[in-house]
Amino acid sequence: MRSPLIILPLVALLACGGGGSDATGPGTTGGTNTGGNNPGGTGAVATTAVDMKNLAFTPAAIKVSSGATVTWTNQDATNHSVIFDNSAVPPSNTVAAGAAQGLVMPTAAGTYTYHCGFHPTMTGSVQVQ
Repeated sequence: MRSPLIILPLVALLACGGGGSDATGPGTTGGTNTGGNNPGGTGAVATTAVDMKNLAFTPAAIKVSSGATVTWTNQDATNHSVIFDNSAVPPSNTVAAGAAQGLVMPTAAGTYTYHCGFHPTMTGSVQVQ
């Protein structure tokens, strides 16, 4: 019979996901949102994937490595786009419902804000580290 002291750590490891990775591509460092949807850069989620859903960018604030490619996926039934406020990144093409588009982020560190060209109240930010 196996000792409960051996089985308990295995159960704990499996409950935590087994140590696998849910990275989404280059520049992904993992992490969690610690400050809500703050486009100012604090509480940014370390990821390279953003959903366009319910007329919002989710997560609204992300952080990536220099030069990372971020992919925006449209989960709404309407067209969206990604337009950076200071032209640091060329604007996306129209992202149709169900489609996705990747954009390469700047190499210079900083926080870059953006919005949807069709829905100006949809805003977000990318913190390049």
